[in-house]
Amino acid sequence: MDKFAELADRLMSELDRHPHAPPDNVSAALRGEAAVLRLLGTNGEAMCAGGISQKLNMRTSRIAAVLNSLEKKGLIARQTDPQDKRRVMVHLTDEGMRKHLRHAAGARAHTVAMLTALGERDAEDFVRVVGRLLDILPTLDHPDPDTEEADI
Repeated sequence: MDKFAELADRLMSELDRHPHAPPDNVSAALRGEAAVLRLLGTNGEAMCAGGISQKLNMRTSRIAAVLNSLEKKGLIARQTDPQDKRRVMVHLTDEGMRKHLRHAAGARAHTVAMLTALGERDAEDFVRVVGRLLDILPTLDHPDPDTEEADI
């Protein structure tokens, strides 16, 4: 594997471990269907809607709408948790996994191209700094977007 592909994998791994959703000014697609497909695809096992909501830091009502849309498209399926009949588990269908893998391959190729354009030294620094920022971010105070303080 070449150096930029390795750096792209490191960067994507750093971003995957970040526990918070992207800020509101990031494309809505990253917070919607694509985010759910990526989470389910990288998680490798079924998740409940509440777990998806928590992991992506999205309201349960938004997750419900996204899951309904993905289900209509045949990309996810829901089934009752055999160990807790009150919970519904969500998993990717075969088509959902294919779509996730295509999207992931495209994202990786785009990231490799971006890092290649930076050059090896700047790309290494970029990946290192992003990892460091993701380590620091959880220690910072984040205003709740639903409070008036966040509007200041």
